[in-house]
Amino acid sequence: MLAKRRNGKPTNCDLLVAAARTLSPVFSEAELTVRAWATNPERFGLDEYEQHSPAHKAVMASLLDGSGPVKKGLIERVEPGMYRLKGSVDYQQSSINLAKIIASWERQQTGG
Repeated sequence: MLAKRRNGKPTNCDLLVAAARTLSPVFSEAELTVRAWATNPERFGLDEYEQHSPAHKAVMASLLDGSGPVKKGLIERVEPGMYRLKGSVDYQQSSINLAKIIASWERQQTGG
């Protein structure tokens, strides 16, 4: 099930795993950064320039922090700067995908 914070938003971990599911099996930090930002610029955009530039440090901090997908064993580093989803993580199978996460969050924001 999709983890949520008290405010009802998906966690950064959820968003990063969902973004990773849309990439090639092995993906770079840059690919994940751009995909995460493209789907959620408010969360992964550069401060004051959210709509124009991704914040690589913010994505990497969320990826590697104690509650991030690397520490949780959902994404693994395969070589410097390269990652892949670990094991049989299948968010599509459990009806969790990036479009649903974002659509749900947007509905909450607009009151719909």
